[in-house]
Amino acid sequence: MWQKLKRIDVLELEAARTQWINASQLVSAAPRSYIDSSKKFHNDWLLWDEKTCSMTSIEFGTKEKTIVTLDLEQFVLSIYGQNGHIEHLVISGITYPMAFGWMKIKLDNFQVSGEQYYDESGYTIANPLGPDDEMYVTNQQVFHDLTLYYSNAYFVLNQMQKALKIHGSIGVNPENLKMILNSDKKNPAYSIGFSPGDQDYPEPYFFIIVKKNEAELNPHEIENIGIWNNKNWTGFVYGSGEFLTTDLDLEFTRVINFFSVNLERFHN
Repeated sequence: MWQKLKRIDVLELEAARTQWINASQLVSAAPRSYIDSSKKFHNDWLLWDEKTCSMTSIEFGTKEKTIVTLDLEQFVLSIYGQNGHIEHLVISGITYPMAFGWMKIKLDNFQVSGEQYYDESGYTIANPLGPDDEMYVTNQQVFHDLTLYYSNAYFVLNQMQKALKIHGSIGVNPENLKMILNSDKKNPAYSIGFSPGDQDYPEPYFFIIVKKNEAELNPHEIENIGIWNNKNWTGFVYGSGEFLTTDLDLEFTRVINFFSVNLERFHN
């Protein structure tokens, strides 16, 4: 269900986002290290665990099925194997290289080679931490509030998936932590999702990305909910400043309407 959200100061949000994106590389690196990317598209994308409010890797390993998780609020990195086999690391207060080294050592215990674990990717994250920079909880309340945004986003995207009858899955891009409903359909006309904010839109926002050849419509032809975006990608943005209210049900309704009204443009 939808949970009440709070406005997050954009500077506090940027600091928290920097920590989360850097830490999530430790999670996404695991399947990237052990799964052939030609067999599993987006194998380094993260999954959302709604019970623990954690970012998790997809399952990897052949001798022992294993996943890596990042508890966002408590900032704890964990490796889960089979039969209660678990390792935890509180990463607040340690550097990225220290956490990376811990992963290489511990993964050996899960019957995969720690020497194969690597964190090279095909993208460059914003604000990478230096080798001597400690990862830490910048603000516990902000970490908690941002976790609620992800929980709500996951809830909304599940609702939209059912309403639109989209066959696919919900994943989180480790490059920027955007949560996206990915369709199994080849070349879908649009994709929908949630972002914790970025350099173009500093507050959390929901979005609809459309193909450029689908974007010939005039975005002002019908009711406007959100804003039209053409910075790097084409589509609609609905920032938290537009849907936050004191009314819990109204907040949820506004977000659903954002998707419903704007997606209607492509079906008429």
